[in-house]
Amino acid sequence: PLGAACIARNSTESNSSMPPMPRATPATRRAVMRSFSNQAENGTLRLDRSLVTPAEAIEMVRKVFSDHPVASGKKLETLEVAVATSVTDSSLLGRVLANMVKNAFEATPTGGTVRIWCEAAAGSCGFFVWNEGAIPPNIARRIFERSFSTKSRSGRGLGTYAMKLFGERYLGGKVSFTSTAEDGTVFSIWLPAAPLPTPQTT
Repeated sequence: PLGAACIARNSTESNSSMPPMPRATPATRRAVMRSFSNQAENGTLRLDRSLVTPAEAIEMVRKVFSDHPVASGKKLETLEVAVATSVTDSSLLGRVLANMVKNAFEATPTGGTVRIWCEAAAGSCGFFVWNEGAIPPNIARRIFERSFSTKSRSGRGLGTYAMKLFGERYLGGKVSFTSTAEDGTVFSIWLPAAPLPTPQTT
């Protein structure tokens, strides 16, 4: 089952010191991701943490793929649930989620659907990206290795590795995935949740 989800209706501009996710050529996007990965590995990547809602994070990703070539002829579906919050770097989280969505679109045939949602648990906020395909076991075993890629083009192989690096070492979360022929593939990142604001009483 896909579980509950957070819908994205409104967006806010990120104050992160990192530049916004590029909407340029694929080569430019790969170069930027490689640069961030190198900074992360060297311990020089700086974070700008702020209070982020799932709606803001998901809306950021939806905008990236609203006219992205990889999403052509496919649908990005957002499911719904209650609101949660997390103190994190919104730009870096957006890059992790965008990588998950991009990979899901690449594994989805024309006319297919990719789903993104979030779930709130005690003390945690989880983001999930689903596609209907299954990852072969021989690939699944190596999915987070630094230079492993199923793509033939040189310079690839940083996407899933970067998810793990950014999501766990820098955002303090847990990145994982499940994949079966029956249920498809789900990549997820769980982050520590922040307390929701206390409603004002009059």
